[in-house]
Amino acid sequence: MAFNMIDPHIAVINCEHLSVTKPYQQLKASEVLRELKSLGQAQWAKYRGVAEKIIFGSVPAEAIIYHGSLSEMASIVTAEPGGSLFLNPNDFQPDQTVRELAEKLKDRNLVLDDRLARVMGIWAKTMGLDSAAIPSSHMIREFVQVVLTDGWTIRFEDDIHTRASLAMTFAHALGSETFRFQQVIEAFIAGLERT
Repeated sequence: MAFNMIDPHIAVINCEHLSVTKPYQQLKASEVLRELKSLGQAQWAKYRGVAEKIIFGSVPAEAIIYHGSLSEMASIVTAEPGGSLFLNPNDFQPDQTVRELAEKLKDRNLVLDDRLARVMGIWAKTMGLDSAAIPSSHMIREFVQVVLTDGWTIRFEDDIHTRASLAMTFAHALGSETFRFQQVIEAFIAGLERT
């Protein structure tokens, strides 16, 4: 049971990989939850599942972009200034519900500044979003959107200059092998706009 897990692992999967692209293999979590709720099931679910997919079948190693423990990821992120505000290993406790964790993260009421944009870029890099295995920059856009809306309550000043500055900081920290600097900036800004 996930409630009793100690040091859970996270996997980032390339859902555009040929081995998992058959229509019956992928369902959007948000659509599944919406359907279940319309049938009177899963009324308890506050989780929106905006960017998650449910995959039926096995996932080959070449479709996995990143796999690692939450503690390893947290240690990399928290080594950065301001990183422990964003992702702290002490936040993840056995027997804690997802709702309790979400409330803890949202209560921080973080402001997206250059320091936090850098931490987000380093986190994205840690999860493999800088690698050649990333098929398109939309994964960066979705990462930004999910971080700002599904996980944390992160406010930001919504003007073009602030967005550009945050996007450049994120892009430098990510240091993508695959995408041009401008593509990363555009994906980051698109993620901000979708919040």
